Amino acid sequence: MGYKKPIPVEINKIVIGEKYYTCSWTGVIVVIVLKVYQNTNTVVVKVNSKKKNLESFVRPVKYIFDNPEMARSAGRDWEHDERKRKKMIKQNKKKRKTKGTQ
Repeated sequence: MGYKKPIPVEINKIVIGEKYYTCSWTGVIVVIVLKVYQNTNTVVVKVNSKKKNLESFVRPVKYIFDNPEMARSAGRDWEHDERKRKKMIKQNKKKRKTKGTQ
């Protein structure tokens, strides 16, 4: 059995208030979609947890799945994108700091 490329849910088929799966640092989590942004291909989601009251966050549509197995296999790509995003934020802060001191 070979590697199956994870197939995310199409943005047109996402239903607000439904449960979907996404990647996280600790594995797969179940999230509820709160809002869909068509122009940026992102969604606002909240973790489906009765124990903890967690804040909502934004996730690209390419990491929203119907199947937990698909979310698990996309985890490595998601981690790579997160590290890249955090690195860019750090570089932008550094650039702004050096610009302001001149």
